[in-house]
Amino acid sequence: MPAYRMSSALPGPLARRRKTFLTLAISSVLLIPAGFLANEYFDAVASDDTLSSVAMVLILLAPFLGISAVRMARRDMESIQNGIIPSSAMTATKWGRNLGAFGSVANTILLLLFLLQASSFSGADLAKNALLRDLNGLMSHAYQYRNRPSARGGGHGTYIGYHVPNLLKENVDGFYSASVIHADTLLLNAAWRKDPVSIVSVRLGPNGRPVGSWTFGGGFKE
Repeated sequence: MPAYRMSSALPGPLARRRKTFLTLAISSVLLIPAGFLANEYFDAVASDDTLSSVAMVLILLAPFLGISAVRMARRDMESIQNGIIPSSAMTATKWGRNLGAFGSVANTILLLLFLLQASSFSGADLAKNALLRDLNGLMSHAYQYRNRPSARGGGHGTYIGYHVPNLLKENVDGFYSASVIHADTLLLNAAWRKDPVSIVSVRLGPNGRPVGSWTFGGGFKE
């Protein structure tokens, strides 16, 4: 009979194995909020390349962590029943199995929901969100211009003289322009590169916030 059978302590390799599968199980549960947030804020995630890549990696990885933990736990439970691993490890092994099962099921459901949303999200939706994100950046840029003294190239309390910088006039998503309505109102426009008739417009007020509703044209009409 192996000496470690008579002791509640696990030998080094078995202790490391238990830590590994418990880590996998706990990680699969901890990743559930990531999947939930990716689904809850899908529009923002889908319109940002970095966020969407990170979300996909986490959501795809999470179920496999739980499944791996369950498989390891089942093998360890068989070893416990055969007397290879001390029976004192049974409680932790069951906890790891249950956590892994819960994490894998929950994350699989969240993965399916994410993929379902992705399948119903059109190219126009992605483009519109990208243009909205870029216009929000231009709104901030224009407001900074308004508050900057004229000596420093600003509008000195007005939008007069503001124009979209050359580096921001176009990107992979579309084309951007600005028109001064009057000193306190600026019109910002964005046109989809793939279909320039599809546009997003917003009027920027003196407080740096939109005046009225956003305007959508072409394929962006709601």
